[in-house]
Amino acid sequence: MSQADLLARFARLLDAAGVSFMVTGSTASSAHGTARATRDIDLVIDTDEQGVRRLVASLPPDTYYVSEDAAMDALARRRAARSGNSRTSPASSR
Repeated sequence: MSQADLLARFARLLDAAGVSFMVTGSTASSAHGTARATRDIDLVIDTDEQGVRRLVASLPPDTYYVSEDAAMDALARRRAARSGNSRTSPASSR
């Protein structure tokens, strides 16, 4: 799956969960003309506890790793939480 396809998939999931978001990092800078070679997608979300729960529930556990506890902790602290593709290494909160 291409990075653009993955971003489109997450945008649909975030929209369906009612979670506002913005793309940041290398993906955003590349879209604005400053290419950076990384293989991640950085998203900033603006949501509440219900939005986190809806989003986590929409991510199939056989495809994605995401800890609802880490996501809820990140929401409470207004810090970053990571998720990942379960076919790679599990992600952790920062």
